[in-house]
Amino acid sequence: MKDRLKFLIVFYVWMFISIPLALIFKIFNIDTSNYFTIALAQFIIEVLMTTFVLCFYSKTIKKDFKEAIKTKGFIGEVLKLYVGVLVVSISSSIVMNSIADILHISLLDGSENNKLVQLLLKSAPTFMVIGTIFLAPFYEEGIMRLGLKKGIKNKKVFAIISGFIFGIIHVVDNPYVYVSLPLLAFTLDYIWSSKHKKKYMLSTICVINYLVLNLSLTYLTFNKLAFFANVNDMIYSILYVSIGIYFAIIYLKKQNIFYSICTHMIVNTLATIVLFFT
Repeated sequence: MKDRLKFLIVFYVWMFISIPLALIFKIFNIDTSNYFTIALAQFIIEVLMTTFVLCFYSKTIKKDFKEAIKTKGFIGEVLKLYVGVLVVSISSSIVMNSIADILHISLLDGSENNKLVQLLLKSAPTFMVIGTIFLAPFYEEGIMRLGLKKGIKNKKVFAIISGFIFGIIHVVDNPYVYVSLPLLAFTLDYIWSSKHKKKYMLSTICVINYLVLNLSLTYLTFNKLAFFANVNDMIYSILYVSIGIYFAIIYLKKQNIFYSICTHMIVNTLATIVLFFT
């Protein structure tokens, strides 16, 4: 229970920390209409979240770091794991483009998240490079892999839910989803950790109820029956979810958070270079 509570605290802080920051900016009449200010705000959030993760999981982080620097061939293993990311990305891209072809839509414009990152990167490259390449992989892996795994017993549930939450929060802007996803994760973990014979049926009912409740709340609040801003984002979630599951598998296999952190850093480094020069 303690580990789950710690995860919920740090996760909800991550999801909603922008609200008090926006209020502070408003109180001091700071212009938030330009991309530089948005990049600065994001950088502040990333520094704060890195600090939170270090405070909440300092013992495990220190232990894993000491083991990582003592491990021979650590960098070589991380590079091998990155090759796995390429395989997952290529496979996901094939699926994404197949779905896009069926729906007769173009994915050339990318997701809304990528477009925003590109604009912020060109407005404040220093803040974005530090935040995207170094800070984000650290606290995201600290929360979505290290923190979540401490709260979930079932390995399969952890891998799937970790990837799903990681993917969804990159393309969905819905407070109901943010609040309820971890609760769904713990409910599914409880079901699959029990000896109940009807796990599949209970899990299906749980997911259906989750979708119906969240869609109803979304419709009542935002007058729409969809979590995604557009079809492109829905399709791009396949890529994010797949990579998130892969990072979770890395953590399960290596039992050291710095393998997924460093692999994540390589992914973000190359993606940042591509976005900056396109």
